[in-house]
Amino acid sequence: MCSLFPVICSIITFIMCFLHILLVLGVPIGEYVLGGKDRVIPREKRHIDGIIACVFLFIGLFYLGKAGLISFYFSPLFSKGIMIAYTVFLAYAIIGNIFFTKSKKEKIVMIPASVIAFICSLFTLLLV
Repeated sequence: MCSLFPVICSIITFIMCFLHILLVLGVPIGEYVLGGKDRVIPREKRHIDGIIACVFLFIGLFYLGKAGLISFYFSPLFSKGIMIAYTVFLAYAIIGNIFFTKSKKEKIVMIPASVIAFICSLFTLLLV
């Protein structure tokens, strides 16, 4: 069963994964993530973006599995836990970007992306 909600969620998550891979490579787009303090992420902090990219890759693949587009199976209870954790993470990302991020670029890009991913993740949790 293919549902649009997990597909959209996975696409947004893969875009975030790609963004963090670019940050690991030293591309000067750091104003879009993690508070936007550094335009280029310092070498000693790039491992954080590598870990984040790996987590986003896993989550993106997970949601493609929920859409039925790939074989990516976990028990129903574990799957619910992953979706709840990611949905809560997205809620915190929205709140953090609205109230705590000083970077206008991060607010312009990440708030809408997080809101859309949050809605899709929530609907996936409730409907799929």
